Amino acid sequence: MPPTHKFEYLPLVLREQGPARFPQAPQDENPLTQANKTHRPTHSDGLSTNATRVTSNWKSKQIAREQAGLPSISGIPLLLKVDTSLDLDDLRKQFEFEIVCEEEDGFVIVASDDIDLTVLRKKLTDFVTSVTGSGSVARIHELREDFTQEERLRLILSDSLLNEWRSIADNSINICDVSVGCVGTWEIPNKPNRNPRWKDETWARKENEWSNRRIEAYDKWDALKDERIQAIHGIIDHYGGEVLMNVDNVDVKALTLPDSFTLRLRISGNGLKDLVLSYPYIFEVVEPDDIETPQQVARDLKVVQSQLTVLPPPETAPAVCVIDSGIQEEHFLLEPGIDKATSHCFLPGISDTDVADYVRPGGHGTRVAGAVLHGDVIPKAGEVQLET
Repeated sequence: MPPTHKFEYLPLVLREQGPARFPQAPQDENPLTQANKTHRPTHSDGLSTNATRVTSNWKSKQIAREQAGLPSISGIPLLLKVDTSLDLDDLRKQFEFEIVCEEEDGFVIVASDDIDLTVLRKKLTDFVTSVTGSGSVARIHELREDFTQEERLRLILSDSLLNEWRSIADNSINICDVSVGCVGTWEIPNKPNRNPRWKDETWARKENEWSNRRIEAYDKWDALKDERIQAIHGIIDHYGGEVLMNVDNVDVKALTLPDSFTLRLRISGNGLKDLVLSYPYIFEVVEPDDIETPQQVARDLKVVQSQLTVLPPPETAPAVCVIDSGIQEEHFLLEPGIDKATSHCFLPGISDTDVADYVRPGGHGTRVAGAVLHGDVIPKAGEVQLET
């Protein structure tokens, strides 16, 4: 039997205790990604063609905005369909895209400050000849043209807004929470680990360099946020809207970057549409659920109108003259009982036909007329015969 010993002649480089670690089995690559790698010129040409169409369409829109006297907007939104295994951070690092919104099915909205998409086009050219660093192009399966922005709207609008988007009247008043991303295309570098062989002076210099780069990154994020808030204000002010609330989307106790902000806006229908369709860094638009909004009041009114029929008073009913601030004569609860032919404005210097009620909110003479026709109870459903 051989003598017992510890194999002293075999020195161990490293000893470690713990559970056994087994290498992960390689995952199957997406078939479409594989096909893109096999047919590089075809895939590159397809993305390049769509990129040209998208940029050309967006430039035409910007020219039209300028001719219409609308506020200028920088950046371009892009709708991509990507391999779900793609690390979206690669889109920022390799293509200088800012991630705006992502979905589980592989759709992602990105934005680029460069409308010509110069970096993307360079990567597409490199991909054809397999240049190092261009491999992620294969994982971009599609660049959607989406000229009507239907797909983009589906990703950023709430269900109620999406359902009513085409029917929103230009002169309607809407209150919405609009969330804007301000991630940018840079990041804070990882804090260096000290090498035991470094002198104190070397370690202090490394720490100072990292700290300066960190401060610089936060300064750039603050500037980006201010720039985008100013851009949003330019559009809102153009349409006579108002910012009701400004909220940073970050826990005040957290030490993380506030990478977005939310503005609660009161804005007209045409202003809301222009903002959402034109500003590329919006990632969510919803209606607040903690207040009563004008659009919800309008929805409730439509429901009442569909369930209520107001009949005019009989010809023998007495007439009542309301001398007040005017009357909303087209109000559906009042219109059947208004004798429009005898309406008259008595204010000097104003047309005698200007009988509208301008008292905010809702008018005063309008309320008096409602009390005359309906009394203390406002009907909600059924058939109502007006009598005085």
